[in-house]
Amino acid sequence: MLILLEGIDGSGKSTLAELLSQWLARSERSTQVLRNSSMHFDASAIEARASHLRQLLWPPSTEEQVNDVMGTHYYLFLHAAWATVVQNHRIAPLEAAGTSAILDGSHYRVIAKAHIRSRLDKPWLFTLFGEAPKPDLVILLDIDPRLAWHRRPQFKPSELGRWDGYETADAFDAYVGYQEQIRQELRDFAAQLDWLVVPQSGEPPAAILDRIVSHDRWQQFLRERPVER
Repeated sequence: MLILLEGIDGSGKSTLAELLSQWLARSERSTQVLRNSSMHFDASAIEARASHLRQLLWPPSTEEQVNDVMGTHYYLFLHAAWATVVQNHRIAPLEAAGTSAILDGSHYRVIAKAHIRSRLDKPWLFTLFGEAPKPDLVILLDIDPRLAWHRRPQFKPSELGRWDGYETADAFDAYVGYQEQIRQELRDFAAQLDWLVVPQSGEPPAAILDRIVSHDRWQQFLRERPVER
C-alpha cells in the first residue's frame, strides 16, 4: 500500500512519516519512508539519470535561485518526469515485494504551486501526472502557516513565495501569505479526492500521530488491507 503525506512547507510531513512508519512496524507491516529530495535507486543506470533530476529539483538551500529564472513549465515537467521514475523504479518494486511505502510529499503540492504561479488549468495539470504514484490514502496535515513558521529555522526562497509575487514582503508575511494559498488548494483537493484531513494547532508530533491512527478513516483503511502472513 502507498500512503502520501501532504501539507504546506513546514507542516511536519517528514516527522510524521517516520512516526507513522514506526507505528505500522508494530503491527508487523513492512514499510519504507520515501522522501523525494533524498530518494535513491538501486539500478545504477536509473540512479545516474535520476541524480541529475534530483539536483535540479532540490538543490541545497544555499544554491536555490532567489527568483524563478526558468519558468513554471520547466520545473513542472521535471517534476512530472521525477514522479514517473519514482512510480516505476521505487513504488512498483516495493509493491511487488509486499512492502508498504509512505511518501513524504507528492505531486499534489506541485500542481497547487503551478496553478498559483501561472493559473494553469488544473485538469491539464493532473494529466501531466498520470504516471505518478497512485496513493491508497492521502493524509493532509492541515496547519495554519503562522504556526508552521516556527517549526523550521529557515525556508528557501521558493517556500517564502519569492517566485510567486512575494518578492519584497517581510519573510514572515511572505511565508504566511504564500503558504496559505497552497493550504487552501490542498484543502480543495482533500474535499474532492476524499483525503484524511488532520487539523493541527501546535500539538507535539506524537499527539498528531495519535489523532491519525485513532481516526475512523484510518481504521477503515487498515481493515481493508490486512497484513499478509
